[in-house]
Amino acid sequence: MRVIQKALTFDDVLLLPAHSRVLPREVSLKTRLSRKLELNIPLVSAAMDTVTEARLAIAMAQEGGIGIVHKNLTAQGQAAEVAKVKRFESGVLRDPMTVTPEQTVREVIALQREHKISGFPVVKSGKVVGIVTNRDLRFETQLDQPVKSIMTPQRKLITVRDGSSRAEAMKLMHQHRLERVLVVDEEFRLKGLVTVKDILKESEHPNACKDPQGKLRVGAAVGVGEGTDERVAALVEAGADVLVVDTAHGHAQGVLDRVKWIKSRYPQVEVVGGNVGTAEGAKALVDHGADGVKVGIVTNRDLRFETQLDQPVKSIMTPQKELVTVREGASRAAASATRATSRRRLPPARTRSCWARSSRAPTSRRARSSSTRGVPTRAIAAWARSARCRRAPPTATSRTRR
Repeated sequence: MRVIQKALTFDDVLLLPAHSRVLPREVSLKTRLSRKLELNIPLVSAAMDTVTEARLAIAMAQEGGIGIVHKNLTAQGQAAEVAKVKRFESGVLRDPMTVTPEQTVREVIALQREHKISGFPVVKSGKVVGIVTNRDLRFETQLDQPVKSIMTPQRKLITVRDGSSRAEAMKLMHQHRLERVLVVDEEFRLKGLVTVKDILKESEHPNACKDPQGKLRVGAAVGVGEGTDERVAALVEAGADVLVVDTAHGHAQGVLDRVKWIKSRYPQVEVVGGNVGTAEGAKALVDHGADGVKVGIVTNRDLRFETQLDQPVKSIMTPQKELVTVREGASRAAASATRATSRRRLPPARTRSCWARSSRAPTSRRARSSSTRGVPTRAIAAWARSARCRRAPPTATSRTRR
């Protein structure tokens, strides 16, 4: 054990408001989680089984942040959680789930309940032959008959051509009182799906964090143990935007090798490594291909120590290879989120306790004793956004404890 330098916890820091000519609505809280992945608010939910699964990841992305799905699941289970986020909201869903004309009504109802999808395009040999929706299935009693007996056939479908604008799709949905429109090409091959729900979600969440296809962004945690190869492959196939090699000690050879392995096989995926508390650890991760580095050490008492927090950033920031850091923010109180993001560069803060007590945390494991139990995630994110906006620029000062 050795003392590196004086350390401060969240409760030791007081933000002093200063004179400002900036209004909250004029402030942008955009930051980067990694080299290519941009967030609209600097908040990331922790990859813990009491914190982040699909429900919270969806809520985080809708508010402009991102959720990291924990790895205490099977590889298929974790990939399924990621897929739920990616399918929840999309401008044009380019890979909708489909069924065949020969599948039974019983099978389609089972798919509907499993994936919580109200309608399926019916496809045969790559071409759309119909669509079956909740309206067709709701009161059906002959469950063993094929879907083709109850579906809306091709000749009655309302479709738009691939490349049509969203305004055109909305016009058709309003004209024909539809909830979804299929996107097809000249040969009636399925190219996508536009739904009323996605349009409404986009208007309700203008600051949502989305990928170029209009899908919500989501991350997933991986380790370095047995079965990680298959887990990474499943997560990439499910559409994870960022993989976090999540360990307590990020400056370990196993972590460095895993980061390098992921980047060599899946160069299109952003990779974050950590946690580290020294400049050497941060530099090692970047040298092995990490797009972002988690910096910070947290004790069991939820106190974050600033172990050379600035030094890793200053040591390896270059015009050619800019390091993106994610600051550990084990914030038991919501006010700590503001302190964690009070630096000028506004690095994203990885939080856990606040989200673990939110209404979108995994219900079976939600923290039971807290003053914020069941608070909507949107309310916490809005508080953090407004609290940060009203202090421009904030200054940090040490507060002496009695």
